[in-house]
Amino acid sequence: GFHDIAISRPNVKWGIPLPWDKEQTIYVWVEALMNYITGAKSGTADFWPADIHIVGKDIIKFHCIIWPAILQAAGLELPKSVVVHGYLTVGGEKMSKSVGNVIDPNDWVAKYGADAVRYLLLREVAFGEDGDVSEEKLKARYEGELANGLGNLVSRVTNLIEKNLDGKLAGGQPKAFAGDEGIGQLVEQFKFHEALAKIWGWVAWGNKAVDENKLWELVKTDKTKFTEIIGQLASAIVSIANQLSPFMPETSKKILEIISADKIVKSEPLFPKVQ
Repeated sequence: GFHDIAISRPNVKWGIPLPWDKEQTIYVWVEALMNYITGAKSGTADFWPADIHIVGKDIIKFHCIIWPAILQAAGLELPKSVVVHGYLTVGGEKMSKSVGNVIDPNDWVAKYGADAVRYLLLREVAFGEDGDVSEEKLKARYEGELANGLGNLVSRVTNLIEKNLDGKLAGGQPKAFAGDEGIGQLVEQFKFHEALAKIWGWVAWGNKAVDENKLWELVKTDKTKFTEIIGQLASAIVSIANQLSPFMPETSKKILEIISADKIVKSEPLFPKVQ
């Protein structure tokens, strides 16, 4: 159902002149696409072809038809894959300056931190689909899953280690559990929301282990069992931090620094209360 595409437009002042017709300039979706090739060259390094070419769903035609045709005509390699993302919507509507429903992510970052905003966008919306976002949803996930979930787990475990083990684990610095429960595969499949759900399964397991074993009491009656469980929890936290690194890099780094210190002390709140 496609037809020939004109590669030029009547003279546009910012356009690149067509060499054989000065009255015409090259259509931007023809000349601008070549920036991917030149931009992928850095000194002696050449990062083309891209492993993953990420585009919005409104420009599929240009990146999946015009761009491959240009590359083939020039004898250049095509990107190894093209991945298409959807729209972030507000109240079910696409963001639009004319409607006045545009959200400036910098406002959210200033208030909640970059990692929290990244978490909302990657957890709330299935990659590739449209998804509705709001500050109410961000606040709910911030207070629930981040502060009361992950932040609470790190705070409780580090506090128990500092108070009852003088800040030192019996086996030295904790090591991550073997395997990643398929999280790496989910990331490769762009199922970021599912990967984060799996990671938060470990967060829930950790908080449940603290509560069910009543570690604050267990340390008085069975120090050996307490030490064993707290070691498992510390390893779980290292695993969680490692798995979170592509999603929440700053938080991941903070957690690893806290739990791998020579002397572990109760952590400051990872996600402070937002006024």
